[in-house]
Amino acid sequence: MTAKLETFLVHLRPVARDEIVRVLGHSNVCIPTSRVIQSVLGHFGFESYPVPTEVSACNKVQAKIFNSIGGREQADNVTSEQVKDWASKGAWAAAIGPGVERAGVPVRTDGWNGHLVLRVEELLVDGAIEILNNSPKELILPKLLWTPVDPEWDAGTQYACLTRPNGCEVVYGKLSDGSWRDAPYWKGETEPYKSMQSRMVEAILTRVNVEQRTP
Repeated sequence: MTAKLETFLVHLRPVARDEIVRVLGHSNVCIPTSRVIQSVLGHFGFESYPVPTEVSACNKVQAKIFNSIGGREQADNVTSEQVKDWASKGAWAAAIGPGVERAGVPVRTDGWNGHLVLRVEELLVDGAIEILNNSPKELILPKLLWTPVDPEWDAGTQYACLTRPNGCEVVYGKLSDGSWRDAPYWKGETEPYKSMQSRMVEAILTRVNVEQRTP
């Protein structure tokens, strides 16, 4: 990540999600968020492209448990009693994607079953990760998150993982589903989506410019 991009993302972090949620009036916004942030990045000369993912996040307690059993992939082998024991200790995890449905967990049926982020330089940038926040369960994620990816991610053979300073972990896996491209918020060709997208971009640009000028 270049120093220029890092500085920009630091300025963008407290701004983008708040303005997007304010204009939209709701917070389940990964597709419009990615479209709007892509436009904002482009305005400042950063090239980006969308990446459909499946995302999971867990609190510090659950992260430690995963580590103790040899990794998340071992969780498929645990018993229901073990899961209850984890919960009694305060463990908590949440996810978005087809894997949630396969696990028999109730999912939304009124939208795309995935999580859209952006690739910028060697980073995945996620402006909607707060969707998974659960403060009472101590799963607390930032308004804007970025994590490095490597050639194994590009080859589709690796996950992108990040551990936050508070111990919460976030894991992204690639999805091949491209149906999100048909979402009106991504296309932005018709009203009210077109003008809402413009309002969100302008609001963010105004605030980012102010942030960058503030000593």
